[in-house]
Amino acid sequence: PHTGLALTLSNRLTDHVNWVGTLGQSLAAEAAGLYSYQSELKNLVDQAISAIETIDKDKQSELIDVRMQQAINLIRGLRYGKGGKEYFFILDQKTRMIMHPIKPSLDGRDLSSTADITGKTFFGDIVRAGVQKGEGFVTYLWPRPGTDTPIPKISYGKIYKPFGWIVATGAFLDETNHLLIERANDFAENKPFVTGVQIDPTK
Repeated sequence: PHTGLALTLSNRLTDHVNWVGTLGQSLAAEAAGLYSYQSELKNLVDQAISAIETIDKDKQSELIDVRMQQAINLIRGLRYGKGGKEYFFILDQKTRMIMHPIKPSLDGRDLSSTADITGKTFFGDIVRAGVQKGEGFVTYLWPRPGTDTPIPKISYGKIYKPFGWIVATGAFLDETNHLLIERANDFAENKPFVTGVQIDPTK
């Protein structure tokens, strides 16, 4: 017999259960944080493509070029988010910018070699995801409208096959949330959502 052993073990078990609960909450918050960004972006692009599809199916004009221009004009004016500052952009399958409402100087340009400060050719990645899989997420660094400082951003693009367009939008991530940024990068590289256990008790 060891006096107090049962109570000590019981307390350690309580500590362990609390630790597991805290770990689970942290993982859920981290996964849900990224999921909330992804879910919102996907829903927004789906709505934009639905609007394009409506224009395309309106056969008042038999000329596809006319319908495409009408769709461009519509998407150019769409805004959402705080202060109505968030927007959509359109690329073709050769990574040529069809329409960028904030930086119209990009319109008509081949952006396949355009890279962020890390060297990531993100426009090309968005197009490849759309062409190869129909849709996809990409993370990269990009300045907020009106600034020149690149910060982490996640974009979602989806193909609208009748026009050969990849319609995309993005959201700036909380650059102070390093776990979120790391998780977003892992997701973009198709790495699974995993966790590990630190076995060094001093850490």
